[in-house]
Amino acid sequence: MSEIAWRAFANSAIISTIATAISVAVGTLAAYGMLRFPKKHDGFALQLLSVRMFPPIAVVVPLVILFSALKLADTHLGLILAYAAFTLPFSTWMIRSIEEVPTELEGVARIYGMSQFGAFVHIVLPLIRGGLLATALFVFILNWSEFLRALTLTSGGIVTVTLQVANCVSASSGKLYGVQAAMGTISTIPVIVFGYLIQRHMVRGLTFGAVKR
Repeated sequence: MSEIAWRAFANSAIISTIATAISVAVGTLAAYGMLRFPKKHDGFALQLLSVRMFPPIAVVVPLVILFSALKLADTHLGLILAYAAFTLPFSTWMIRSIEEVPTELEGVARIYGMSQFGAFVHIVLPLIRGGLLATALFVFILNWSEFLRALTLTSGGIVTVTLQVANCVSASSGKLYGVQAAMGTISTIPVIVFGYLIQRHMVRGLTFGAVKR
């Protein structure tokens, strides 16, 4: 592949990986807070999920204006923040497997001197590891295949895989369908590798199972 194509793959790998890590980390904390302290967050879970109901095109113009004012347009940081923000509701609801972890386990940890956060880190997180990895895979797929926000928030400085596939055009031949097909096939490799590495956690993660009462 050409240097431009390799740069596009590198950009997508950096942006998708960091955005996925941020989305899953923040989503885990949000899910834990909503499930363990429900009276303080009445209705927030539904409000968070409602963000996914808006079509992406509806918020593109305000997002472009905001990112241009903050000088985040056409930057890695801008795309990372945009990707993480739009996948956060999805990751939060996927990680609701925390609900399956008995609160009694955290209570015992608190009796032995652990703080609330310590019990979360040392007791809850290991038990929902499968759910976290499954969520990370799905969020990574969403980020890796994102096109609209990459198209509207960049102007040629940052090119992702999806943009590079769309740009496979020749002045003499028009659309280079063979090149597009080749790049599209190669672009599935990171997702396949990631899925293979976490396959033993997938069944448990997709059933939202951690510990059954």
